[in-house]
Amino acid sequence: KQIAQQIGGVAGKLAEGLTVTASEGGLLVSISDQNDDSMFNIGSAVPRQEMVLAMEKIGTILKERGGAVAIRGHTDGRQYKGGQNENWRLSMDRAQSAYYMLVRGGLDETRVS
Repeated sequence: KQIAQQIGGVAGKLAEGLTVTASEGGLLVSISDQNDDSMFNIGSAVPRQEMVLAMEKIGTILKERGGAVAIRGHTDGRQYKGGQNENWRLSMDRAQSAYYMLVRGGLDETRVS
């Protein structure tokens, strides 16, 4: 509830894609693109402003909690126009971008894997 409240005012429609569920050993916090509002520009690891603000808020909340933080990046199913495995690289770049945003929000970088 705290995460939803914090990002509700800054994330726009991205807040509709927020799910927080209990998982083995902790919580799974997931933000998914909405049909008319995405986290990143197509084919890019540069986040949109709403995503930056939301991730910083999440980082602020997570810094007050214990435990490790795992970050996963994803892309859409579109064929990427580039060399081999470009969607893999884009996924990794997006995860790295999420890492920077969480750390900017105050999360200790040593907690992230």
